Amino acid sequence: MVALANGADRVIVTRNGVPAALMLGWSEWEGLLETIDIMRTPGAVEDIKRGERDVEAGEYATIDDLIADLQSRSEVASEE
Repeated sequence: MVALANGADRVIVTRNGVPAALMLGWSEWEGLLETIDIMRTPGAVEDIKRGERDVEAGEYATIDDLIADLQSRSEVASEE
């Protein structure tokens, strides 16, 4: 447990040199739970892959783009 407290992600406990148990750090455990949740959500993996392809192709909006879009929408709405 000292290894986990010192930053290790996981510790393998052995019995006679053979792995018998595994201890995970809390962040590692949470990451596994999140991965399981994503994997069992229909379409989630495909959405992530599509997003990665979009980023690689430069097809994304920055926060500055989004702010400018919201400001222009606000101006149009106030003119109506």
